[in-house]
Parts: sequence; structure tokens; C-alpha cells
Amino acid sequence: MRAIVEIGDVEVMYVESASGPAGAREAFERLEARLPGMRGRRFYGVFDGHAYRACVAVLPGEDPAALGLERCVVPGGAYARAKLVGWRDRIPEIGETFDRLIAKHGDDTTRPTIEVYRSSRELILLSPVPAASGRAAGGASCAGRESSMKTATVDHVELAYETRGAGEPVVLIHGALIADAFWPLLEESALVDRFQVIAYRRRGYGGSPRPSGPVSLARQAADCLGLLGHLGVERAHVVGHSYGGAIALELATRAPHVVGSLALLEPALMLGASGDDYRASLRRGIQRYREEGPAPVVEEMLRVRWGEDPRQALEPVLPGSFDQAIRDAATTFEAEGPPLLEWEMGEPQLRKVRQPTLVVLGERSKDLSPRFVETFELLLSWLPNAEGYELPEAAHGLQLQNPRALAAALADFVARHPLPRRA
Repeated sequence: MRAIVEIGDVEVMYVESASGPAGAREAFERLEARLPGMRGRRFYGVFDGHAYRACVAVLPGEDPAALGLERCVVPGGAYARAKLVGWRDRIPEIGETFDRLIAKHGDDTTRPTIEVYRSSRELILLSPVPAASGRAAGGASCAGRESSMKTATVDHVELAYETRGAGEPVVLIHGALIADAFWPLLEESALVDRFQVIAYRRRGYGGSPRPSGPVSLARQAADCLGLLGHLGVERAHVVGHSYGGAIALELATRAPHVVGSLALLEPALMLGASGDDYRASLRRGIQRYREEGPAPVVEEMLRVRWGEDPRQALEPVLPGSFDQAIRDAATTFEAEGPPLLEWEMGEPQLRKVRQPTLVVLGERSKDLSPRFVETFELLLSWLPNAEGYELPEAAHGLQLQNPRALAAALADFVARHPLPRRA
């Protein structure tokens, strides 16, 4: 986990505790009682040394005054970061952790400390650091992640990649828009302590040159194959998220000798009764991108798949990634969207995929779209050697929303399906 992160301002509505942090629970109960619904909400605890505020991010179109709530802006900037897992049983450690962060990184008293409630189990603690400390640390931003990555030239295109750990190779193929979506898994010991974990930015993402035209799924699979060859990897476990799941399946069908096992994290497939709606939605997204530009389409695309405000969800976890997604939108909508609409991957093709396959569904995805559940069930029915896993407290963001549980599930699956030893 990065020690220092850079976050943007967050507009919130709040209830103030009458007794400081000690009254946090009562303040959050009063706050929740005034909200019209809990779905898609991001909660914060904000303490400026005097007043504690139970906060929730303002959703588009909401009027805090009409809900009887106050409005304010939680200031962004550089913050020291720590994570508490199982925080409900570790309440006394919250203050102790803030004290340690301040002792190590200093304190900017003009800004508050922030508690980001990512789930019922995971709490992110942010302590404001003086400007000099934030600039010195700078490695948590998108540019900071890039500075640690190496590059490989594949088909005349430079692909940035990162490797962690040692052992059987596990390659992670990200989906649309968010180039570093797998970065949180690179920091989970359940994976990197047991395997060589490889993450890379696909062509057209991050610093890679934008494609001049459509990029087929076959070309995407060949890119992954080329990167593995560059690293001297002859066979690997392949994990694909969303669009990356489609690439993983293409790779498994085109180069089955390379793919030892598959993990499909809500792959972008147009299957069953919901397939036509998904296809139509993708066509509308491409058209809107051409007419309105990237920002509104990227925001909506991520919101409907994650069930929460994407910028506020991403910044504490992956600083700079939302703005990078807007910069990379041409790749998503122009280079990748049209080939996905034409790609064929249905029951006949899936029944030929023989590798052991873990099919992952986000627990909260079930409430967002019937497509996720239908795809999950059809894959379990059609893939000959598939097993399912439901990731708790996550929607389509999966590894960004609950990386620890997903890392543990992937590590268990990979360990149960070792690669064959070379003769």
C-alpha cells in the first residue's frame, strides 16, 4: 500500500457529532435516517480537531437542505494512508493509527483527518500531510505508478508492465477505461507472496500510443502473449476483468497451451436474454462519446457498473485514475468498442474452453444489472471445468472494491490448479 495518496475535493452533506469522535456511531445513525436510500453511497468521517462530522458524498441532483443536512467540501491534497480491516472490532485503533501517521509524516492542521468507509469490513484512514511531504512522496499518483513500471515492445507498441513476487506466473488483464485497475492486487500478500504476479497496461492505455483504428480481440490476446514471451513465460494463469475477461477467453481459445487456468471477473460477454440489451447499451455509449465527448460517458459508464460515484470511489484507492480514464476514453470507445460488438463468443466456443476456470461475480452486481448474474450462470453451465465465486461487498469494481478477499480467492484457486511441470 502506498504511504501517501493525492485525493481531490469531495462535496458532502453531513451530521455533526455533539461529542466528537466518541459520538460517531450516533451521528452516522442520524445521517442514515435522513437519506432516501443507501445504494451507491460513500461515507466519510471527518474530524478537524474540534468537530466530528458523519458525512456522505452528495449524489447528482441531491439537495442537502431538503434532506435537513448541512453541506461542505472535504478538502483534497496529499494524505498519509492506512487501512484497517475488520474495523468494527478495532475502533480504539482508529485514533492510535492516526497518531502513528502524524508522527511519521507530519500534520497539516489546516485540513481534517478523514475516515473513508469502503465497506462493512474495510476502513481507509487519511491523515493530511504538509505540502512538502506530499510532494516528496508523489508515488501514489498515476504518474507515480508509471515511474515504477518497465516496458516491453510488442508488435511495435510499448506496453508498460509491473511484476511482483515469485512463483508460478499469474497475468492480470485489465478491462476498459482503468489501466491500473489491478494495482490493488499487486499489494496483496496472499498473491504476491506465493506467485509471480504480472499486470500491464494494454495498448492505448496510460503512456501507450493511442491506436489509429480498431484493435481486435485477437490482437489484444497476441499482445498478452507477446508480453509473456518477453518475460520468458511459457505458461501462465490468466485473470481477466470485464473487457480483459473477453481477452482472456480469446487467449485461451487461440493459445490453449499457454493458459494453465482462467479467472473471469465479470467478463464483457453478450450472452443470453440480456445480451441484446448490453450490445445496444455499448452502441449508445459509443455514439454518445462521439457526440458529447468522454467525461459524461465515462462517468455514467462507471457509475452504472459500480453503483457509486466513480471519482469518489477511485481517488482514495487509485489516485488519478478517473482523469486517466477520460484521457484513455478514445481507446475504449473507438478502438475497443466496435471489435467487441463483432466478436463471437457464445456457447459453442465456450464449451471448448477446457482450462480450469474461476468465474467471479460481485455480490452487489446482482442489484445493478441482470446481465452480470445471467453471464455468471451461463458460464458455469457452459464451461466444462468452471467453478463460481461471489465476491462480497463489491460490484463490477471487484478488485478495487474488495482486493483482499479477491486476492485470497484467486490464490486459493491458482494453488489448486498448478501448472504442469516441464518434462
